[in-house]
This record gives sequence, C-alpha cells and structure tokens, in this order.
Amino acid sequence: MHDPTVLAARDSLVKEGFTVCRFNFRGVQGSSGWSSFTGSNEKEDLLAVAQFLLAGSVVGGTRVEPVSKLLLVGYSFGSIICGSLIDEIPEVQGVCAISYPYAVNWALVSWNSGTFWSAFKDSNKSKLFVYGDSDNFTSKSSLDKAAGKLSEPKVITCYEETDHFWMGRHKELGQNIGDWAKEACPR
Repeated sequence: MHDPTVLAARDSLVKEGFTVCRFNFRGVQGSSGWSSFTGSNEKEDLLAVAQFLLAGSVVGGTRVEPVSKLLLVGYSFGSIICGSLIDEIPEVQGVCAISYPYAVNWALVSWNSGTFWSAFKDSNKSKLFVYGDSDNFTSKSSLDKAAGKLSEPKVITCYEETDHFWMGRHKELGQNIGDWAKEACPR
C-alpha cells in the first residue's frame, strides 16, 4: 500500500479530482485469508471493492458517497487482476496496467494467465499499458509484442532506462496516469 509506484498513481488521480481506494489483496501485510495462486480470490477481492465503491458506505464514521464510474489501476500482479475484470464490471471505463508481468503471469495466476490476458487485450474499453524497457521480469521485446496485441482504445508508453519498480520515474508515471484518466473517464 505504501509502494512508491502505487502512491504515484494515487497522488496523480487525487490531483485530478478522482476518488481513490487502495487496498491489499487477501493475505498481504496481515490481512486475513491467503493468495489463491490462480487469481480467483483476488478477483473476488477487487469485485468486492468495486461493489463497495459503487454502493457507497460509511468508513470510520464518514459517509463515502457512491461512484457511478470506475477506473482500475493495477501495478504488477494487480494489473493482471484489474485487466481480467475490465468487462466484468459494467461501470469500469478503463484499466491502467503498470508493469504488467507478461512473461511470468503464468506463475502468478497458474492456469488462468491466457484467460486473464485475453479479457484485457480484447476489451474495447480504454487501456493504459505502461512499462519500462528494463523490466526485471519481462523483456522489452515481450512487452512490446504484448502491447501490440491490445485492442483499441489504448495508450502504450514504454519508459527508457526504467525497471519494474520505476526508480526515479514516479513523477512522470503519475503524470501519464493522470492524463490518461482525464481522457478515459471525463468528470
């Protein structure tokens, strides 16, 4: 939750006036439950968060007003889960995939990697696909090929001299996300 890449995305969206909800999947940093290693539990987690935001609720005594549109932003493993749900939640306007772990997604969601990728790449909703040319888990050529398979509408940005963790590039990444969000989900 306190990862600099996640915070850069959050800060850029808040700056643009979006309501932002960050969460950990089950089993992360002391949360209950455990990872499914198939992505099924994590999809349930994201669906629950989406329903929470769409319905509105009370958090810590403060009423959170319901939203009518959603943008999903996922980093690394989170981008796999966000992409897989792009068309399963009608209110989703688009998905931003940061450092999609394309070459190792088979290990992260077991037998579902092809299904999860297809749901994302074939969607006709807005997509922002951002990655570094020096990603630690997937080669630039593999990410270039994956990006080329994404259906329109899409924005693809490959950052030079940038790894999976975005060291020193968070400000630029945040600006890119904010700019895309304004187009994908006009306020």
